[in-house]
Amino acid sequence: MLTGRPDPAHAALVLGNRPSGAVMRDGAKGAWLALPGQDAVPLPGHWANPVDTSGAGETHIGALFDAPWV
Repeated sequence: MLTGRPDPAHAALVLGNRPSGAVMRDGAKGAWLALPGQDAVPLPGHWANPVDTSGAGETHIGALFDAPWV
């Protein structure tokens, strides 16, 4: 919605030019990672047996900021 692009990969590219890059979630398919000056990279989803989904979005973003490429 922020970019007007319906395709998550293209939306990630638009937002990925920010200094910290961008992650665009794509449901069960996974997500797209875009870093400044690079193409968007697909990050495949994987099946998990959720116990409690409270804070699931915060956990996803928190894990990104702990990643070695950030």
